[in-house]
Amino acid sequence: MGADIRQLNVIAIAPRGSVDSPMPTGSEHLVSTLTVADDVDTVRRELSLRTVSILAWGSGATSAATLKMLNPDVVKTMVLDSPSDPGASQTMLAQKQIDSSESAVVEAMRWCASHISCPMNANVAKELNKFKTALRVGRIDGGANYDTIARAGTAALAAGEPQELFVAIAEAAEGDSQRLLGLGGAAPTIASAYAPCADVSKKAAARMAQMYAANMEKKTRLIHIGAEATVYGFCKDLPESSLTLGKIDADNNAFKSDVLVTIARGDQVVPSYAARMMAKRMEWTYESVYANRHLVVGIDRAITARALQFLMKS
Repeated sequence: MGADIRQLNVIAIAPRGSVDSPMPTGSEHLVSTLTVADDVDTVRRELSLRTVSILAWGSGATSAATLKMLNPDVVKTMVLDSPSDPGASQTMLAQKQIDSSESAVVEAMRWCASHISCPMNANVAKELNKFKTALRVGRIDGGANYDTIARAGTAALAAGEPQELFVAIAEAAEGDSQRLLGLGGAAPTIASAYAPCADVSKKAAARMAQMYAANMEKKTRLIHIGAEATVYGFCKDLPESSLTLGKIDADNNAFKSDVLVTIARGDQVVPSYAARMMAKRMEWTYESVYANRHLVVGIDRAITARALQFLMKS
């Protein structure tokens, strides 16, 4: 690509509700995917640009997909890394995410069992039971518990670093929870729910909270990851959204467009099913990466080069 790529004018957009783009007091919940898509188009119009090319990740990629579906002529070409599908049932995608996260845990356990560097290598389930016993008798410090493990699991596996999770659990079982608490971060608050709740009805949110909670409560010798049960549980205390996803009616011009959709096959945050089926329905180019992590463009060299080439081709 050489000098060509340096001729691009790059505009970075911090979506509404993010640290760099906070919402006014009283409007914190107005952060739906549809409003973010409209914000992107507002930036385009204010800059007097007829069309733009987009490279987006995660929830930003979902917003970009929404913009392309609803206003296709303003997006020239686009690369979406790990998007969800704004046109699919969000409760159906929640079940796919549950399945994806459970598969990710199984893969992580297999990784640990096959790597001598993993501190639980000898018997993963037995070592996890040590944590359970220590928790029951009050030897786990700092208030760490299975919710902490669930959050830490998402962070470590999404980064493709299962070793971090198992080291943290092993240390916690021996009385030092600092690494586990740091990896798990703070428990969700109602602020964590503004964006997820803005994309679903209260009825759907209640159903999704129930689905995630039921999965977390299933007895297993392994662990569960995620904090979605808590997050969607907050939706009942927020205003009902009128800009929900699931019934996005794509413009005919959005089909067969210059869009590259990519995702890691083992993504625990966004099920690869969502990206794959969206690309298939919209007749967009789909290329997955054989990896167990969340986000790949900018991390995996091959797909990063492919993404930039795709954007540059037109």
